[in-house]
Amino acid sequence: WQNITQPLEKIRETLGNAIAGLQGYESSKLVEFYGNTLSLGQKAATGEGVYLRISAPLVGRADRYYWRVRTYDMYLDNQWKSDFSTVEPTAPDHRPLQLIDLHGLSNKFEFSAPRANLAILVTPAHPVWISRTTLLTFTPAMDSFIDPLMFRADPPVLIGEKYSVHANIFNPTVAQLQQAGAIYPAWVRDHYLQLPADLSPRTLELARHITTDANTPYEKADSITNYLRTAINYQERIEPPPAGTDRLDWFLFDYQAGFCNYYASAEVILLRSVGVPARMVVGFAQGEYEPPNKYTILEKDAHAWPEVYFPGLGWVEFEPTSSQAVLIRLPGDTLASGLPFYDTQEITEQG
Repeated sequence: WQNITQPLEKIRETLGNAIAGLQGYESSKLVEFYGNTLSLGQKAATGEGVYLRISAPLVGRADRYYWRVRTYDMYLDNQWKSDFSTVEPTAPDHRPLQLIDLHGLSNKFEFSAPRANLAILVTPAHPVWISRTTLLTFTPAMDSFIDPLMFRADPPVLIGEKYSVHANIFNPTVAQLQQAGAIYPAWVRDHYLQLPADLSPRTLELARHITTDANTPYEKADSITNYLRTAINYQERIEPPPAGTDRLDWFLFDYQAGFCNYYASAEVILLRSVGVPARMVVGFAQGEYEPPNKYTILEKDAHAWPEVYFPGLGWVEFEPTSSQAVLIRLPGDTLASGLPFYDTQEITEQG
């Protein structure tokens, strides 16, 4: 598989900013705009075209959905790369995926792309089964458990076709995140604490300064998220940095403006600088909610965000991009993962 796809990977890498690849795609072609590398770029996605329609389960959520396409673990030379080592085929008649951190209730999601042929499938967090045959890229965890990273459709999903995903819905509370601790398994330490060798000293010092009063990984993540949301201005298009400039250092201290690629990258690197495993995730924000259980995802909903690992709980989304709504979590630790309604206010009152 690697021998066959190497030429295609080289072509993808020349595209530069993956999110910009959403602009003006042709429906007759195969869409695979998130390649093996992701540069920080100069322009956020702004298209108004419908990219996905999603039917989601009717469950109560204190946060919101994020629609994953793929993750990146290594930041070098001002861009993200994938250092994935394991690819295996999956099929609907196979047993559900054995996720390393499996919590919550399994629910069905249905996806359709009215204007594009999909090469890589979009999923919710924690997918355990897909109705299509795929080539699954994953990180082996402990024993036979895995951490899924990307699903390449084999064959692609064509315009007008649908596919279903069963995924576990799990919304950890603040109390659960606070109590998770900082004893990380080897597969997490090996993949998600990497820092570039030339990371600027003032970036390291900023990470320490922001988290001075934070005592737990959750408090560190929360402090960095809040700092980025307040200190950095959202801007859809940015000027090119001076030649030879470290883009993240320039973003954090000089330009202090940017879009989701920059916010998410900064949070991942700042968290890793203080010993908290995190990764870069790309896909789509929740999109427009259409009662009772539909979501319409536009091209401009293309998004990047950080996920932070919590022992025993798994990967949890954070939202540092100031153009997105604040991600609210319930404070207690006894609320069920899924409820038979979608009413954030009522959920909060029960919590």
